[in-house]
Amino acid sequence: MKSSIFIPYLLRDGAILQRNQRNHFWGYTGSEQEVILSYEEIILKTKSDEKGLFNFILPTHETSESIDFKISTVDVEIILKDICFGDVFLLGGQSNMQLWMERLKTRYPDEIKQAKNPLIRYFEVPQEPSFDNIKTELTSGQWKRAIGEDLKNLSGIGYFFAKEKFSEDGVPIGLIATAVGGTPLNVWLSEEPLTKFNSLSPSYNALKNKEYLKEIQNIDKLYQDSYQKTL
Repeated sequence: MKSSIFIPYLLRDGAILQRNQRNHFWGYTGSEQEVILSYEEIILKTKSDEKGLFNFILPTHETSESIDFKISTVDVEIILKDICFGDVFLLGGQSNMQLWMERLKTRYPDEIKQAKNPLIRYFEVPQEPSFDNIKTELTSGQWKRAIGEDLKNLSGIGYFFAKEKFSEDGVPIGLIATAVGGTPLNVWLSEEPLTKFNSLSPSYNALKNKEYLKEIQNIDKLYQDSYQKTL
């Protein structure tokens, strides 16, 4: 049976990897298979474990644009396109960090029209609360360029920071957006430390029920839709 190769969404086409330091690169394929990763003149080899997980440590790389990564096993090959080495920043926090360029268009009406830099990119981590397990991989996501319609969904603080920094050194910028408005620190922690710190919400166990969680999310969506309509 022909195996497949799964690469985490964060490492797919258009990704920005941190320049001048080693990078962890991983994925999944068939059990105990040789996996080869090659780009430019670099060829790396490893073997997947019994669960199909494989890991590479990429050597340090100077600033670079538009590199194709080839990952292959004995019976399958995939190409990841337009990978860059630059500077990567995490956009964490609440609504001040999350506030999208779409919400700033009245103050900066020409910014979305004029933004044309394909080397400012962002990855928005999906908002998927988990109360019954610890997730090891994201279930979706895509690297996008801060251009045109895609720019509307990027953090305003993130964009203007990246724009200023790129004007200084011309290095590709990767922004990983994790900010969620209104979230206190404890909602970013798992059950174990919350229990240890005596900070576990009384509703935590109830939220493990997917139907109850869905009900809460629907109520929140109705509130948000009503707010937007009123606005």
